[in-house]
Amino acid sequence: MSKLTRRTVEGAEPKAGKTTFLWDDSLKGFGLRVTATGAKSYIIQFRNREGQSRRLTIGKASTLTPEEARNLARLRLAEVAHGRDPSKEKRTIREAPTMKDIAVRFEEEHMVVLKPKTAGPYRRLIDNRILPTFGTRKVEEITRDEVKTWHRKMSSTPVEANRALSLLSKLFNFAEREDNPTKGIRKNKEQARERYLSGPELFRLGKAITDLEQATKRKLSPFLALAFRLILLTGMRRDEVLTLRWEYIDLDAGVIRLPDSKTGKKEVVLSTAAVDLLRRAPQLEGSPWVVSQPGRTGGEYHHVTNPMKSWARVREEASRKVEDLPDVDVTDVTLHDCRHAFASVGVGAGLSLPAIGALLGHTQAQTTKRYAHLAKDPMRLAADLIAGEIEAAMSGTEGASVHDLKDARKGKQ
Repeated sequence: MSKLTRRTVEGAEPKAGKTTFLWDDSLKGFGLRVTATGAKSYIIQFRNREGQSRRLTIGKASTLTPEEARNLARLRLAEVAHGRDPSKEKRTIREAPTMKDIAVRFEEEHMVVLKPKTAGPYRRLIDNRILPTFGTRKVEEITRDEVKTWHRKMSSTPVEANRALSLLSKLFNFAEREDNPTKGIRKNKEQARERYLSGPELFRLGKAITDLEQATKRKLSPFLALAFRLILLTGMRRDEVLTLRWEYIDLDAGVIRLPDSKTGKKEVVLSTAAVDLLRRAPQLEGSPWVVSQPGRTGGEYHHVTNPMKSWARVREEASRKVEDLPDVDVTDVTLHDCRHAFASVGVGAGLSLPAIGALLGHTQAQTTKRYAHLAKDPMRLAADLIAGEIEAAMSGTEGASVHDLKDARKGKQ
């Protein structure tokens, strides 16, 4: 572009999901940064004596004119020509950014492109764990010992402490601090949770869903019953099912085509049992959602967002002692465990892990996915086999064969 002027600065429009830069032709290295939220600031970009690329903020566009910013940039670039690194020096002076400053920039420039399920936990960790301790501190002043003590104080929640430490490391890297004080701090040992469903447990869960759906009091919504069954019969993630639209489903082809998921664009191969379930599924006229929320808000239908209370009722009903029925305790079973059940029943049926990974859309199955157009029929047979066993277990006609995935990885049969 040409020389930065008031008109070009005022006319610079933000672009959704990313930060853009406008560079001044009259002074090499001087430019305007525009974040995805519309925040504008003047910057310089240069290489220090070690050849490392650096950026330095000159000031906000709301407080400096382009000419004032250009004059300041010229002085800074002159320092660079004499071997100095003003970006490094700025971190040590009084105006150096605080951790809160970096957190704000991190949210404006990085978190806007993250999926909600990633951005949400990030915000909670920043607000509840990082800023209360480090928010007012200069980024360059925070020491490794302080970070180590902070991490140790969260030992009662070891997993959350590790996630907070990882995020703090990202913030230091985002701030371009060369000596990241999180480096070398040992994370807490995490115990992986493994919960696989047996045939009797699947049967009791299936019966509980049916019984609650047919109850006269406190009936289970048919849409939630559909959601629970669909998770079990497809191995789809909870939110993939809750946000499923009818337009994504091709029952004639027997597939669900998700435009976006945790691992990006994804195609779910449906078993015969899953296709039959969806053909019989209830629908609200005018609602695009498979798991629709009855009633409208502002004239629009919405999908179910929180099924946890209903799932708790299913678990309690399934765990209730009933004469002539197998006793089980599934009060600890999560909806994600139902996804694991799909995989473990597949292992028990003798299917390969790559085939199961392809059905579930695991990122480790990228190599297998390249041959999806050739392997669609075998994949449908695999989906039929898994869902057929689960459906049989849920109806009580026979028990599903469930094996531990860890044993399968070790080559055990």
